[in-house]
Amino acid sequence: MRISSFAGQTAFFLSDPKALQYVMNEKVNDFPKGGDNDLFGTALLGQGLTVVSGRTHLRQRRVLTPAFATSMTRSWAEIFQDHGAKMVERIKARTEENPTVNIIEWTIKYALDVLGFSGFRHQFGAVDGADVPVTRELRDALGSAATKLTLFVASISYWEHHQGGI
Repeated sequence: MRISSFAGQTAFFLSDPKALQYVMNEKVNDFPKGGDNDLFGTALLGQGLTVVSGRTHLRQRRVLTPAFATSMTRSWAEIFQDHGAKMVERIKARTEENPTVNIIEWTIKYALDVLGFSGFRHQFGAVDGADVPVTRELRDALGSAATKLTLFVASISYWEHHQGGI
């Protein structure tokens, strides 16, 4: 998606995985990061791989690449599926009493259980309702990130409406 950005700049947002792979892997130097990306990306995501550039980007990518090799991700598929099925069962049981579901909270529990087991062979039991301090910390941190994202989207919508569109 191409939009008119702040101060008359043009910004491109990609959601197609193949296009993202092309830009991030093959043409990273042809699409420099900066400007609005630094401001909003850092506010939302911190100094992570998608925001930083240069040596820092290369170092972070080198560290992360082995963890996401095909052989590694294949070995996690069963873990993701098993934990996902368990989460769906728990949500279905809860919705019999109350149809409202806080999906952010369930996603955090799922992520904690999957990361704990696939990375450390540790069962947190967050999806099962275990009182895990790390779950509370993650919920607070990710809830804050979700709030930032919501505010960002709302500000873009406001700007679009009051500035004549994107």
